[in-house]
Amino acid sequence: MAKMELSSNTSNESLIAIEGLDGSGKTTLLAKMRESLIKMGYKVICSKEPGNNVAVIVLSDRYYLSGLAYHYVDGISFEDYAYLNRKVVKPNIYIFLNVDLTTALKRIKKPRDRWESIIDKVYYAYLDAIKFLEQKERAIIYTINANKSISSVFHSALEILKQERVIS
Repeated sequence: MAKMELSSNTSNESLIAIEGLDGSGKTTLLAKMRESLIKMGYKVICSKEPGNNVAVIVLSDRYYLSGLAYHYVDGISFEDYAYLNRKVVKPNIYIFLNVDLTTALKRIKKPRDRWESIIDKVYYAYLDAIKFLEQKERAIIYTINANKSISSVFHSALEILKQERVIS
């Protein structure tokens, strides 16, 4: 699968979307990756559009995949959501933090009653959205077992960035 470029005039930028259920560890992983990548000498922006002149790694805590999943639960088809967002810059790489529902519910701090009633629907919508993106948009999507320690998840994420030649 080819990497999608963020803009037509630069190839030294990477948009990495960290995706997953609430409680999967997205925010924790993003903070740890940001700190580590900056120490390695990379310019890192969190949840902002990339610049044009410097090698930039943009880390996003949720992005297009989450939009697909959550809107699907609300009744909007993947195709319709994709059409409405056709001009949105798509990530070079998606990292999906796959966490079991029990672990996710233990980690979240929001009221559980409403969330517990939809979390399984959102989880399965993520899985279907991943298939949709892989088939329709040829997206590069990695799945990490987020039930493991943050250290293990972090090292897996860094290995993905090395494998995809985002970092050396």
